[in-house]
Amino acid sequence: MPTTESLKITRTLELCLAHHLPLLLVGPTGTGKSVSVQQVLRAAPRETNTIIQIAFSAKSTTRQTSEILLAKLQKTGRRVVGPAPGKRATLFVDDLNMPALEKYGAQPPVELLRQLIDHRAWYDQSELGRPRKEILSTDYLAAMGPPGGGRNRVTPRLTRHFNVVSLTSFSHEVLVRIFSSLMEDHFANTGLSGPASAALRAAVAGSVDILLFAQKTLRPTPSKSHYLFNLRDLGRVVQGLQMVAKEQLVADPKKAIRLWVHEVARVFSDRLTSGEDQGTLFDKLRTVSRQTLREDLIATLRPGYGPMAGDPGVMTSGVLFTDIGAGSGRFDEVLPSEREPLKQHLRKVLEDYNTFAKKPLAIVLFDSAVLHLTRICRVLKRPRGHAFLIGLGGTGR
Repeated sequence: MPTTESLKITRTLELCLAHHLPLLLVGPTGTGKSVSVQQVLRAAPRETNTIIQIAFSAKSTTRQTSEILLAKLQKTGRRVVGPAPGKRATLFVDDLNMPALEKYGAQPPVELLRQLIDHRAWYDQSELGRPRKEILSTDYLAAMGPPGGGRNRVTPRLTRHFNVVSLTSFSHEVLVRIFSSLMEDHFANTGLSGPASAALRAAVAGSVDILLFAQKTLRPTPSKSHYLFNLRDLGRVVQGLQMVAKEQLVADPKKAIRLWVHEVARVFSDRLTSGEDQGTLFDKLRTVSRQTLREDLIATLRPGYGPMAGDPGVMTSGVLFTDIGAGSGRFDEVLPSEREPLKQHLRKVLEDYNTFAKKPLAIVLFDSAVLHLTRICRVLKRPRGHAFLIGLGGTGR
């Protein structure tokens, strides 16, 4: 559901493209910069527009940048390149401030882009003598986050060319309203109602509290540089809350709370590298459960998880939902007392693989290995799912 702010950004983008004005969107991760630009670019008619997209990284180079741009353009004169006759090109540069600084503090890909906007030309790096090439009929859009976390400050000599639009972080109330709307759509599509739907509604608000707490308390440090939490993580939790079938939640409404614990564990707790941080998050989870869901988390977990219900380890190795090994392939809870069939299923899959593999895998499927496999499978089955495994050598990544 588009918000008022997103509609304003879309309208601003359309106006800048209509008047051929460079536009730079600046804002924290997850505020919709790239999505807004791509939505407008997808709506542009292909008969009159050539879309060029470049995503900068710390390893981006000037040669890569020029090759991507020139691959989409064609020669229209002796030393002139541009889109096909009757068309206009739009270059969108995502993560504009990501390229690493060189010896003297400049960012070569950014400087190349500045030269292009300044002079509408650059010197070809692939030809001897580097003849000057003019690049015409091209508009420029860019997006970047604030400096920090691998991002650098961009020279004012480039930003002076752009109309800069700042996107601010959403408030707690706005986040709850946005993701509650997504959950309501899920209820409308599945027909889920009653105690389970009430628990999931409260879990959305509780997930917002967890995100804001993680952003404020679990800050990145040199040894924990991956402690970066944003709206995408909140979206993954809400997406996970919609994975379990309606019939299972109606039969056991408390399962909705355990599902919430599982999704918070997979999205937030799995990223934490110390038991102290996991304990801090677990304490916050108990507080949010008591204040927002009106449930005692330990009492909810104890029937299936016994004495470990009050241990932070319940987040990492206790509560488990997966669709591996289930005959119907449904995403469901696997209690500690029910995990032997899961291990047997994985052992059978491994045996079947080793029967035909040229290089059989010698893997011992102990408890932690099984849990890690379920986590990886969960990620890979999500839209745009991705995982980054961090650990010491020999830990089985």
